Order: sequence, then C-alpha cells, then structure tokens
Amino acid sequence: MDERYIYFEVIPMYAMAKRSVFLRIKSASDKGIVGIADVGRVLVGIQDAVYHIAEMKFSDKGFRVSGKRDRGLDKRTKLRFIKVHMSDFESEISGEPQTAILGKTIVEEALDTFGSMCGTLNAKENPEPYIDNIIRNPLDKSRILKDFAYFWPGQENEYAVEVNVLNIAKEDLIPQKRPKIKEMAKYRAERTVQSLFGVLSEARFHGGKKGVELLGPHGKIRCVFRREMEDEIYNHLRKVVIISAHVEVDEVGNLRKITDLTSIKRFDSIPLSYIVTEEGEIALKKPINISISFEDENWVIEYEPLNIVAYDKEYDKVLEIFQKDFLFLYEHYFKGKPDNMVGNALKIREYLGKIVEDK
Repeated sequence: MDERYIYFEVIPMYAMAKRSVFLRIKSASDKGIVGIADVGRVLVGIQDAVYHIAEMKFSDKGFRVSGKRDRGLDKRTKLRFIKVHMSDFESEISGEPQTAILGKTIVEEALDTFGSMCGTLNAKENPEPYIDNIIRNPLDKSRILKDFAYFWPGQENEYAVEVNVLNIAKEDLIPQKRPKIKEMAKYRAERTVQSLFGVLSEARFHGGKKGVELLGPHGKIRCVFRREMEDEIYNHLRKVVIISAHVEVDEVGNLRKITDLTSIKRFDSIPLSYIVTEEGEIALKKPINISISFEDENWVIEYEPLNIVAYDKEYDKVLEIFQKDFLFLYEHYFKGKPDNMVGNALKIREYLGKIVEDK
C-alpha cells in the first residue's frame, strides 16, 4: 500500500450505515508525507460541516439557529471510523446502534448535502448561485462554507483530498477552488430583517432610549423601539410574541441587538417536523403544532392530542422535556404490543400511527 495515503470510511455514530464518506488524504508537497495535524484539520472540518448542515435543516423546520451547539443534535451528528488504513495499520471502531429511528435521519440528510456541496464547489466555475439555492440563510452559509474552507486543500495546506459520499460521485477536491470558498464564506455584518419569537420584558430605559428585552431561544436580547410602537409594546408585555425587526447578528449566529422593531403579534404555537432526543429521532408525516405560552416565569409547551405538558424556566430545557415525553409515548405505546393495551393506551397508539412516519 502507498504509504502516502490514509484511507478513512466514516459513518454516523448513532445511525445505521446507510450513508458513508470515503476519504483519501495524500501529501501534496515534495516531502511525500501527511502530518497528523493535516489529518485532524480535514476530520474536524468535515465533522463541523456535517453538524452545521444538520442545524441548517432543523432551522428550516422551525428549530432555532444560534451560535451555540445543540447538545442533542451534536450527539446525533457524531461521525466515527469503521475502517482506517495507513501502511500496515488497520482499525475498526463500532458505535452505539441508533434507536427510535424512522425514515432517513438528519445526519444522513446532512451527509447527502455535504456530498452534493463537494461536487458543486468542485464542478461549477461560479458555484455561489448553486450554493445559495442549497443554503438560503447567510448565517448558515457562512458557518458551513468556513468549515469547507478549513479542510479544503490548497494554498497553505500541503495535502490533497479525495471524497466519495454514498450515491455521490467521487471527487478530487480542486485546490484552486479554496480561495473562492473562503471568499464566499465571509459574513458581512449588517442589519438584517429577522422574525424572532420570545417574551417581552418590562419596558425600561437604556442609555436614554426606551426599550425592552426579548427573552427566548437566543437568550435575552436588548430591543430598542420607536415611539409609535409604544402602545403595542405595552399591550404585549409578558406574553409570547413574534416580532419582525432589524437585528445585528454576528457570524456564528448570536443576536447582539434588535435595533428597530417593525411589527409585533401574539405567538401561540410552533411547528415540529421531527422529535429529537439524545436517544433517537422520530420523523413525522407532517408538522405538528405545539402550543407555547409563558406563565409564572415558566415556558409551557403543550400538545393536547397526546396530553403532553412540559414547563421550565428555560426555553431550551422545556423543548427537550417535551420531546423526551413524546419519545416515551412512542416507545411504550406505538412500539409496544397492542395485545397488552386497552382504552386510552390504544387511542394513543392509534393517534401516533396517524402522525408518525413509520418506514
């Protein structure tokens, strides 16, 4: 075996091996060797890209996008080695089997998109319009393309990379493409119009300007409003609302400030297309609308058809509790034996059969 090559086959750690990435890393220098740091750079870049692509797909389904990683999603998108060859060295490492999986998983979708992006960035003279069609949010685009630029060969990187994702043609990543990827990855900080939801705090003065704080998935965000919005603000204090506003956002997705609130209205439900926990994920036939409210300093999420009620002071935590409760019903009633069920148990099983994507 050519000692200049390192072979990796990577599959999702918590999923069946339906999608895989085959990597070959080769020295591109006269030295003819590949350093450990180079290998690490490629692996970290690919892992981060897969996570951020998965996060993007969740944001399109009503989940939030923020600068910090979601713990459950981070675990669901972990990749592991099943084969490693380097000269006469071989290794095979197994992971935990996926549980509560229905249909195509988020990490499988992310790997498909990763492979498609490799092909697009390689083949197109001007790939940006095609990438914009895949990634519509400029924040997602910046994060994901920075991951690609990090591991992509070329410029100061003295290695070559060959990528083969299942169902995607083998690609020798073209080093000359890296400057364009880095340019496309730049996020130009600007005020953009965003739709956000949360709870408005009591009105107060900030540096001589009247404002409120929006408490929600992004934390507490300072919000300065125009005088003509004052009555509307007071009518919606301590209620869950969705607002349209000009916001300042950094390149990792943290909302720094709401600079101009333009509209506000009550917000009482959130659509979910997946139920995701650390134990597994469940695809739904169509999005379900879960009720959301804020009572006695607690976020409250309810789904009346299954009699699920979850509450907590932190939004992230209450969403996690809700999804764990849903998973419990799924595993005990939908996957349980109907011979042992009567009354409400059978009704829960029947209802889950109508909304769960069972493949």
